[in-house]
Amino acid sequence: MKQHLVFFIFLFTAFIFTGTRANNITAYAPVVDTIFKAALADTVGYERLEYLCNTYGARLSGTTTLENAIDWVVSEMQKDGFDSVTTEAVTVTNVPLHLFSKFKLDFFNFVT
Repeated sequence: MKQHLVFFIFLFTAFIFTGTRANNITAYAPVVDTIFKAALADTVGYERLEYLCNTYGARLSGTTTLENAIDWVVSEMQKDGFDSVTTEAVTVTNVPLHLFSKFKLDFFNFVT
């Protein structure tokens, strides 16, 4: 009898949390649809992504290329009317550079 009660409580709890999670996800559906429609309505996002990738290329931590790209993104967001655009200083340590060797690219000779 005790095993049946524990199993019932487990199923009931799972049912409640699953239902709650599903309701939370579906509650955002109209917002997600609005964002998708706005993104597909014009090509500004793709044009900016193209500019970012073609102008700044690889943006490894600590490089001036990354700093220049961040400055450009902040500038674009301010031009778009965002009134609270901030950046944060971060420290990245122990980057295993051997992971980049398989790409056969020289990440340290980009135009900055």
